[in-house]
Amino acid sequence: MKLAPERGSPSLKVYTDAPARCIRLLDGHLDFDSPCNVLVQRRASELNLPEAETRLSIRCAFGGQSFFRVDGNRFVVHDDRYLLFNLGQRVATSLYSAVPVECFNITLHPEFVGEVFRSLTTPTTPLLDNPTGKLSQAMHLNVQTYPHDDLVSPVIFRLRGALGTESMTQGWMTEQFHMLVERLLQRHGRISREIEAIPAIRHATRMEIYQRLTLARDFLEASLQDTITLTDYAGVACLSPHHFLRLFKQVYHETPHQYLTRLRLERAHSLLRNTQLSVTEICFMVGFESLGSFSALFKRHYGKPPSAFRTETD
Repeated sequence: MKLAPERGSPSLKVYTDAPARCIRLLDGHLDFDSPCNVLVQRRASELNLPEAETRLSIRCAFGGQSFFRVDGNRFVVHDDRYLLFNLGQRVATSLYSAVPVECFNITLHPEFVGEVFRSLTTPTTPLLDNPTGKLSQAMHLNVQTYPHDDLVSPVIFRLRGALGTESMTQGWMTEQFHMLVERLLQRHGRISREIEAIPAIRHATRMEIYQRLTLARDFLEASLQDTITLTDYAGVACLSPHHFLRLFKQVYHETPHQYLTRLRLERAHSLLRNTQLSVTEICFMVGFESLGSFSALFKRHYGKPPSAFRTETD
């Protein structure tokens, strides 16, 4: 289905894997009159959706970036990262851009997620004896941004690439959503192994450290343009600055400053590759205060200055 354009948005497309009527609420959010999994593609230069409770969802942005607040914590997504959050969380969305940004959202119905989760975590005999039993435990994943990967991202890109084509049938979509939930669980398994590698005696302590550090890391990634101190990052993690510095380096193998610098360079590299923004615009957009230091760091990291890289990619 296709709804009327929004302010600053030439298109809004909505796809469901079951018959459902889409309702646009007064605050800009969408609702549906029957259970379904949903794909939404928006192209907007301005978007401001107030806080609302959501379902298990994936949020992507292409050709720009979109900001989110999830239960008060700050996140950003762009061409290189996607955001995952759980059923029942409070999410607000904001986007302001000189050019339209593609927002690509996947929202999964709780009953569907529960059925897939149950089939993947329940022994075979109970599934044979009671194939339609209800799940007694909700699926809960790590709320954070993830770099596009070889596991979840291929399903995201496949769904995105099929928009508007004959492949986009409800049956095909349902199969892709089954695969997506399965791969989200596999991705969760990778995260569990990362947590177990944290040097702490108790599992609960390792979990707490990981959750605090990922909140601070996502806050850092959403603050590239801002001047934020080590104390600010540590405050997001509810840790003292030195404790945060030590734990961050243990888990991510870089100091926060090294991580932030690398992230700014990678973001600049992506913008040089995917946009027509000038080198100067990109320099300040990703948070560098000096064009000279940006060019020197970029050359050290990528082997050529950004001006030369832009010339070769044009």
